[in-house]
Amino acid sequence: MNEDVERQSGRCWGCGYLLRGVESAKCPECGRGFDRGDRSSMNFGRAMGAAGRWMLSPIGRGNLLLAVVGMLLVLVTARWPERGWRFSLMDLRYYGRVWEWADRWKEMTWIDATYMAGLVVAAMVAAGWILRLGLRGYAVMRYRPPAFQRGRFWGRSLLLMLLLSCTVVGIGAGWPNRIGQRWAANVVHGIKSKGIPAYSNVNVVMPLAISGDEELAVIRSVVKQGSDWHARVVGLKLLMEGRGAEASTILADAVRTESDGRVKRLEARLIGLTAGPGSEDLLGKLLCDVDAEAREGAADGMGIWREAAFSPNGHSPFRGPLTIDGDPAIVIPDSAFARPAQQPRAGTRETLEKMMLSGTSLGEREAAARALLNWPPADFQLRYAEWGVFMADSAGKLQFVQEQLDEIPPFVHRVGNPAKELEGRIVLPMVVFKPVIHLTVNEPMVVDLEVCVGEGRPWVVYPKLDDLTLATHSPTWTEIKFAELKADSQEPVGLASVDDLREGYPWLTPKHRTYERGSYPLRRSISAVNQNLLSGIGVRWQSIIVSPKKLEWMQPAEVGGDARFAWWKRLREVDCSWVSSRNESERFLYYDGPSRRSAPVRVSIDDVELTISGVGRNRPGLYIEVNSAGVAMRWIDEADPLKKIAIAGLAQAAPAAEADLTRALEARGLTHSEAAGLVECWTPAFFKTPGRRFLTLMTEEDYDLGCPMTIRPTPTTRVRVGIIWTELGQ
Repeated sequence: MNEDVERQSGRCWGCGYLLRGVESAKCPECGRGFDRGDRSSMNFGRAMGAAGRWMLSPIGRGNLLLAVVGMLLVLVTARWPERGWRFSLMDLRYYGRVWEWADRWKEMTWIDATYMAGLVVAAMVAAGWILRLGLRGYAVMRYRPPAFQRGRFWGRSLLLMLLLSCTVVGIGAGWPNRIGQRWAANVVHGIKSKGIPAYSNVNVVMPLAISGDEELAVIRSVVKQGSDWHARVVGLKLLMEGRGAEASTILADAVRTESDGRVKRLEARLIGLTAGPGSEDLLGKLLCDVDAEAREGAADGMGIWREAAFSPNGHSPFRGPLTIDGDPAIVIPDSAFARPAQQPRAGTRETLEKMMLSGTSLGEREAAARALLNWPPADFQLRYAEWGVFMADSAGKLQFVQEQLDEIPPFVHRVGNPAKELEGRIVLPMVVFKPVIHLTVNEPMVVDLEVCVGEGRPWVVYPKLDDLTLATHSPTWTEIKFAELKADSQEPVGLASVDDLREGYPWLTPKHRTYERGSYPLRRSISAVNQNLLSGIGVRWQSIIVSPKKLEWMQPAEVGGDARFAWWKRLREVDCSWVSSRNESERFLYYDGPSRRSAPVRVSIDDVELTISGVGRNRPGLYIEVNSAGVAMRWIDEADPLKKIAIAGLAQAAPAAEADLTRALEARGLTHSEAAGLVECWTPAFFKTPGRRFLTLMTEEDYDLGCPMTIRPTPTTRVRVGIIWTELGQ
C-alpha cells in the first residue's frame, strides 16, 4: 500500500510541495504542472533546491505593483511639454545624485521629493528584473529544466518593461516642468532665505547648465504649467528678466489657458507693456473676462498698449528699468517700452467706459479710469471752477487758523505727513483757506489734477489723494530752504499721516517722481534766476472719475447733524458733476493748508482812516462792517495802488450784501450756483460776525501764483476765483 502511494507521489519542482497519491496534474500549492507518477520531477526539484526554484519562478505581483508605483510617482511630476522641447534624460544628472540632496533638503519641493521617490522605486524594480533575468538564464543553463517546469516569466516581464518604458517617457518628456519648478524654487528660496533682492534674480542660477533653447522650454513650462499661481508668477519673472525678446509669444499662449485671476491680471499688464503681435485681440477678450482681476489687468494693459497715461519716474514715459510689484517683483527692461502709441479698434473705449462706470470691483474701475485718462470723449466739455478764501493779516501775510480744522468733517483726510518724508524725492521748499473745486462735464470722463499750496502745504484733503507732490517754479520771491520748512509752523501737529501714497500705476515702482535741482546741495539756499525752486507741496488726484450724474456705487460720506459742518452739506447742492477718487465720492474736491506767501494786498485801519495797498480795477475790494444795526459795506476799486480813505461815512447800509457779493463773483466767471454756494458758506463769517473786515477779489493770475495747478485733459472752461480776507477788528 505504501509503495503504491509512493509510486503515485512526487515533489513539485517549483515549490517543493510533496504530493501523495494526488491524481491532479497541477500542484495545489503553486499551480505548476506536475506529471503524476514521474519520479524525475521529484528528483529535478530536489537537485535544484529552493534557490534554483526561485530563479525559475515567474515575476511576482509585488514587482508589478512597485513598477506601477514608480511610474505614477514619475508621471505625476511631469507635464506634457510645451513647444520647444526635446526628449532628454538631463535632469537625471541633478536628481539622480541623491547624495547631494543632503544639503538641499530644505529647498526640496513636493515635486522634487515625489520624483526622486519614483526614480528610486523604478530603479529598484529595473535592477531587480535585470538580476532575475540573469539568474534565470543561469538556472536554465545549469539545470536545463524542461519548458513546462520553468514557470511563466516573459508575459509579466513584458508588462513590467511596458511600465518601466512609461516611466522613462515621463523622465524624458517631463524635464522642462521639473527643472522649471526647481529653478522657480531656487528664486523663491534666494529671495526669502539668502537675502537676494526681490527685484533681481542675480546669483540665482539654473539647476543645470543647459542651452538657450532648453532654457526657453523650461521658462515656457513654468509660466504655463507651474504647480500653483505663485510658481507661475516666478516663471513670469524669469521670462521678463531673462528672455524678454520671446515674452510676447509666451504670454499670448499662457494667458489663454490661465485660470487664476491674479496671474491673468499680471499677464495682461505684461502684454500691454511688451505690445507683441495680437496684443489688442488678447486684451480685448480679457476686458470681457468673467474674472474681475483679469478685467482689471486688461484695462491697464490696454491703456499702456495704446498710450501710457503716467510716467512712473517723472520723466519721459516708461523710462526704465521699472519694477512690477508682486511676490516676487519683476524688473521690466527698457526695451519693453520702445514703441509708438497704438490706436485700438472701435468699441474699445466704450467697453472701458462701461467698466469705469459700472465695474464690480474698485480695481477694475480705477484701471479703466487710468486707461481713459489719455482718451477723453471726442466732444467733451470740462468746466474747472475753483474758489478759495485766503486769510491775511494787516501786513498782508497769509494765515491759516488751525482752529478751522474743527469746522471740517472728520472723514476728511488729515495730511500729517512730515516734510522730511518728501525730502528723499528731491534730486532738487514747501496756501490756502477752504479752496473748493467743482468739475462739470457733459459726459463721463477722467481727470488728472494736481494743485499746489504755494510756499505752503496741505493739511486736509478730500476725497483721498493719490500722492503729495512738490511744485517747482522759477524764483520770484525770497530764497527757500527745505531745512527751514521742516522746522517752521507749517508742520502739522497731531494729524495722522495718509498712508498708501503713490503716483502713476500703483503696481509699478518707483512710486513717486523725482525732482531735479541741478548740482545744488539739498540744504543750500538757491537764488539763481534760472534755477528751479521748490515752491510748495501739493496734492494730486491722478485719475478722478467725473460723472454728470451720481453712479450707483458712489456713496458720499455721512456729514452728520453738527452745525459746524453745514457748509459741507451746502456745497453738495451746487450744480456740478460728481467726482470719485480711490473709492471716495463727493460733489467737489477739497484741500486746505497754511502758506508763507504774502498776499498781493495790504489793508490796515486806525481810528481815522483805512489804508489800502494793491487794490485796483482788476482786484476790487469790499469793506464790510457788521454791528447790531446790521451790515454796511462799500466796494473799492480805484486804480491808485496806495489809498487812504477816511473811515467816517465809508460804509453804507447793505441789506442785500450777500446778493451783491454773489453778483460780483458771477462777474468773475462763477456760475450762479457756484457763487451762491461760496457766499452761503461764508455768510456767517463775513456778514453775521460783528467786526470790520476787508475782502479782496484776486485776479486769476494771483490765484495761479498762490495755488499752481495742472490738469489733464485741458478744460474747455477754466475759472479760479479767490478772496483775500483781512480781519480789521471791532
